[in-house]
Amino acid sequence: MITSPLFSFDVAGRRVFVSTGSKTQTVNVCTSENRRGAYDARYRLPAAARITGADLPELASLMALGDWLLSTRSAQLLGPSGVPVSMPNVPATAAVGPWLAAAVGMVERAIDGLVDDFVRHPYRHRVEHSLHLQLFHELVANAELDALAPIGASGPRTGLIHKEWPMPADDGERRGLFDLALLTPGQLAVASLEQFRQGRIVPPVAVELGLDYGRSHLAQDLAGLAASGVPHGYVVHFTRLAASKEKAEVEALVHAAHPNVKIAYAHVQPDGTVTVKHLDEA
Repeated sequence: MITSPLFSFDVAGRRVFVSTGSKTQTVNVCTSENRRGAYDARYRLPAAARITGADLPELASLMALGDWLLSTRSAQLLGPSGVPVSMPNVPATAAVGPWLAAAVGMVERAIDGLVDDFVRHPYRHRVEHSLHLQLFHELVANAELDALAPIGASGPRTGLIHKEWPMPADDGERRGLFDLALLTPGQLAVASLEQFRQGRIVPPVAVELGLDYGRSHLAQDLAGLAASGVPHGYVVHFTRLAASKEKAEVEALVHAAHPNVKIAYAHVQPDGTVTVKHLDEA
């Protein structure tokens, strides 16, 4: 086993230098000159995932090396300055087709079912995050949505429904997170493992949920989805609070037109009064 802080190996005719520090390890792939310091690609590994010469599998290409580091060693792809590289987004338009149309129908039926269940059992959940889990459970009850799909040619597979999926944003901007997002097999087929790891796939379907919040939370959810470019955005806004002066403002937002967003709404007041709107109800 090699324990030196610096060792090297060859892959497909390229020299690869591995430098080990106290907290991280850097794998540096040389250019065709095979000269130390001139690199085509660099990867940073956390201390717990450091490699030695004895760890290396048989690697037929530089792409295979990168995929192995990303999938098994929690590596980050670095730019020339040593800063992690932000990958380009896989657009939502890579997901068009009959599969998506069928999936959207499944998502909408699950959301409307969630509305009906909330009206019947408004205190099934104490907090919003439990509501997320209920919707996730309803979605994965569909075999088509519970499938695993390959991530590009890298080998690993992933699910199609994801919690806390990053919103698309320009480099340098802080990215929000969708409560639930649906990716498609077509998108994943053209994505790299690093694009997946960075959340650089724009989901064609995303859901934001709220429980016992007011107008500002609803407006924030709507604005985030509208700005995201997600073709099929959904906001689910439930409340069990007593009616207040905000009720009219909330319901004005619920009934307003939102080009890429549908809204489901239910208000079950302490006195039993119910106001409800399914996704396609005006």
